[in-house]
Amino acid sequence: MAIVGVVVVVLGGIGVLCALFVGSALVRAAVTLTNRMLGPSKLEPVDPIEDWDWDGDLGPVLPRRRGGGGGVPVPTYGNGMVIAFLATLATGGAFSVLAVLADEFGVGGAVPQGWATLTAAVLALVPGFAALTLLLIVLLPTTLPRAALTAFVHHALALFVVLAATTAFVLAAALLG
Repeated sequence: MAIVGVVVVVLGGIGVLCALFVGSALVRAAVTLTNRMLGPSKLEPVDPIEDWDWDGDLGPVLPRRRGGGGGVPVPTYGNGMVIAFLATLATGGAFSVLAVLADEFGVGGAVPQGWATLTAAVLALVPGFAALTLLLIVLLPTTLPRAALTAFVHHALALFVVLAATTAFVLAAALLG
């Protein structure tokens, strides 16, 4: 019996790592697509020493504008996993609170089976969007509008992946009987 528990824990750990890797890939893809939408980044050197004429004086270094060139930095896979995990945790927490509130107020009896859960899942996307935006601001050096755009692209990509996987499972179930 102990070996069954070990197998379950190992397979569960592998499943969690795969889910985190997919979440990190979604975050990285969202950042890449956002950077493509924002346009090319500034490629000029910032260091004035490189352009200094050695016969002249070094001029003052002008500060860069905060919203200037550049895009959202692409996170590493580990950083993407942290962002994906914390965003999923925030969305799951919001869903849990909404599900408990729906059960407490007896919403399940007023609507058909499953609609209360679907409504809670859709409403949980709003705090999940806010949490992902804040995580992107904190963990990646970016601005609020860029982080919000990245969070929107992330949610659109996740919706596409979920719809594609659901369609594939429904078609496979229909073909196999």
